[in-house]
Amino acid sequence: MCAHARREVAKIEASVKGLRDCSSALRKHLEDAVSALISKLTPRLRSALNIFEGASSLIQYDLTEAAFSAYMDGSSNAFVQEFLPVLAAIIAPYQVRPARTRARGNAHAHTRTPPPARKQWALQPLRMCCYCVQFTLTPPLGYVVVRRIASYVAKHLEPRIRRKRVNALGSLALDADMRALVTLFVDRTSWHVRSKFTRLLQVTSVLGVSQPAEVADIRAALSAPGAWLLSTEEVRAVLSQRTDFRAIDIDRACAALPPL
Repeated sequence: MCAHARREVAKIEASVKGLRDCSSALRKHLEDAVSALISKLTPRLRSALNIFEGASSLIQYDLTEAAFSAYMDGSSNAFVQEFLPVLAAIIAPYQVRPARTRARGNAHAHTRTPPPARKQWALQPLRMCCYCVQFTLTPPLGYVVVRRIASYVAKHLEPRIRRKRVNALGSLALDADMRALVTLFVDRTSWHVRSKFTRLLQVTSVLGVSQPAEVADIRAALSAPGAWLLSTEEVRAVLSQRTDFRAIDIDRACAALPPL
């Protein structure tokens, strides 16, 4: 390699290093900005989660048949009527895409968009290329913010759920509530945000078994490394929330579980 070529290579390497350093600095500033924003949102999120606190909480999962019917038909469902709307309002300024709505009676719902003019069509490959580069380098900030909100909600909702007493009917209501919660975030970002609720959904699954021994089947279905996140002691504590399970049956079920 000639001296001129070596100088050019050195310039390119220096430029690449500068880009890496700039990228790292920008990423750090972005993380700091998102963390500061989440800190400002934390009081509102904490206030929204307070609906789960206390024996007189509006959200309970030890339900009579009448309470369960009222809960499921929406006439007395504080989770859907109060908690989710507050959460949606907090997310709204940062959501990546609008919440899904079904078109009803829209005569133009299937109308095709007319093709772009010839000059615009010719520019499409270039625009797509620029869009792909932009998306690769800078994921939507709103997506990052909503994922962080999802992490906060999942982390702080789990202990509140685990302080609840739950019966068979209540476990069905809880399952419906957790599905609605996950859907709220998925509709506003992407399917991948569901991973933030993995532990919470596993707690819900354990609370939803008809008998403690069924936990082994749930555990077996998630046998891949890292798929199951609850320790045996955590499973025991969750099963103990069920008012209709005997301690001896819980002990037997937990003894049969493989180690985490």
